[in-house]
Amino acid sequence: MKIKLLPILFLLITTSVYPQWFRQTNGLEASWNIGFAIDACDKDHAFIVASHSIFCITNNGGAQWNQIIWPYPGESGSDVSMTDPNNIWVAIESGKIYYSPDAGQNWVLQYFNPERVTFLNYIEMFDNNNGIAMGDAIGTSPALFLKTTDGGRNWIDINRNYLMGLWSGDTWRRLDFVDKDIGYFYGSGENPQKLFKTLDGGATWLQTNFTGYTQLVKFFDANFGFVFDQEVFRVTYNGGVDWQSVSFKHAWSNDLEQVPGDENKIWFTDSANLFLSKNTGVSFELFPVAGFAKARDIVFTDKDNGWVLCDQGKLFKIENASVITSIAAEEKLPTDFILSQNYPNPFNPTTTITYEIPEESFVSLKIFDLLGREINTLVSEVKQSGKYEAKFNGENLTSGVYIYKLIAAGNEMSRKMLLIK
Repeated sequence: MKIKLLPILFLLITTSVYPQWFRQTNGLEASWNIGFAIDACDKDHAFIVASHSIFCITNNGGAQWNQIIWPYPGESGSDVSMTDPNNIWVAIESGKIYYSPDAGQNWVLQYFNPERVTFLNYIEMFDNNNGIAMGDAIGTSPALFLKTTDGGRNWIDINRNYLMGLWSGDTWRRLDFVDKDIGYFYGSGENPQKLFKTLDGGATWLQTNFTGYTQLVKFFDANFGFVFDQEVFRVTYNGGVDWQSVSFKHAWSNDLEQVPGDENKIWFTDSANLFLSKNTGVSFELFPVAGFAKARDIVFTDKDNGWVLCDQGKLFKIENASVITSIAAEEKLPTDFILSQNYPNPFNPTTTITYEIPEESFVSLKIFDLLGREINTLVSEVKQSGKYEAKFNGENLTSGVYIYKLIAAGNEMSRKMLLIK
């Protein structure tokens, strides 16, 4: 059944400059032109790959960075994955994968097949054994998707019959795996371009319902994800079946990162600016940072600690993200009656329902089963014009589809949600 999609209110709010983000410089004197990627396994340990064969590591939260003596001059990394303080994997632009078991002191070549790939875009290790890497297709061959289950001792060329002749248009930004099985890929090399989905680690691919243009693909679980271009961003809550569009003019979309342990917060960079959402991507606020340069990659290790990697040798750190000051600004009141898709969906056992009412009204928000029987009343009172959230807990219910219904300001709307236990 198709779900009627409603616009999300996007609030662009100018803020004051707050001191939470600060630049790190110790050990980063060797300036790079382009910062390609950063990954971190905890608040103390992180690794950078940048242009001019620059590789840097920290073991104290960035108080001091150490440049790795890279043993292969002329090779630059395109992506990095760090699972713990010792184990690091680097994807090299020329199509190689290197692995370090000892925090970058020594490196082992794990993959190189120039007849199959000449550019690697992406690598993600989900633990010390399981990982995915991706490289551009050569000619009409299938796009390269590599899978390992033994820490990279063996990288299996798993995609043999799909995505023929396709490549990623911007290194790791056009694909994202949420685990070792489920991933998304936006292919270049065909017209129109399409967004594909895999459920088996890249062996087979299905086309999603998204066929527009995007610069960035980012999923936070199997169902909840975003695609961005310079005029609009789109969000899905059901794995790419349905999409909601929000007008949002900005510069080139470079990264989007949800904060672990504080999932309501999502940071976005359009390369020129940094934005913060405090409501799971429903609205974003401009978050100026003094001395900010063109940003490339964002990583958070917990609700407080994160980095933003920029060009021009710049790196910024935050250590108190959970206590960001409430930003005082004049927000626009809602002008429409909106009932958003619950998040997360599917859920177990709690989920959040967001709604907006354009005028003061008596509000009723109730939960029903598919037989129309009332399960719960979440809201039954008069409310002012505004945007609201209601929490629903289904711990005493069985798995299945439920309906939530909003009545307010002479309007009525219902949506479905899925409880899976």
